[in-house]
Amino acid sequence: MISQWAYFSRFLRELKPEAELLSAGIFHPPRAEDLTLWIRQAMRSGAEALWISSWGGDIVRLIRQGQVPGLFRRCAASMERRAALEVLETLGEEMPERLWAGTRYWFRWLETPAHQRFMGSYLQRYGRYPSYGPQNAYLCLRLLAGMIWRAGTLEPEVFIPCLEGIRYEAPMGRIALRGEDHQGVADAV
Repeated sequence: MISQWAYFSRFLRELKPEAELLSAGIFHPPRAEDLTLWIRQAMRSGAEALWISSWGGDIVRLIRQGQVPGLFRRCAASMERRAALEVLETLGEEMPERLWAGTRYWFRWLETPAHQRFMGSYLQRYGRYPSYGPQNAYLCLRLLAGMIWRAGTLEPEVFIPCLEGIRYEAPMGRIALRGEDHQGVADAV
């Protein structure tokens, strides 16, 4: 979380230099059952907005526990890439207003052939819409299969050059793996 805070802080300062940020942020321990102390600290900070990097069960607990003292009525909040379908389904009507959420994949976002094939197959097999976990697994297996096909071998040292600079139409949209640093680049919703 600390590295994510550093990244967020850096880019927010570039986009909005007048923004005041808490110097080190406020972080709750992962998998903590009671987030009361963290919520109180966030509310006492006087922040107008929160940037939240918790995920999974932590984000569900934070949202549920934060509703009681009015954390989300007091502050706007952003859940950077935390809108997993599993989280949204778990929270349902408990999801507060003024909470901006993003994700790597959303089943209603694209209407590309790659997405329609994946979503249709997943829905038919499992009877529910896919989240980014299954989409990422599908994407990784497709990339691995394509890499093996391109390399013509299972030798790992041959794989890297076959992936560098690759571009691929995935269910989540167009992705690319940069050759210079092997960083994956994709859109987010």
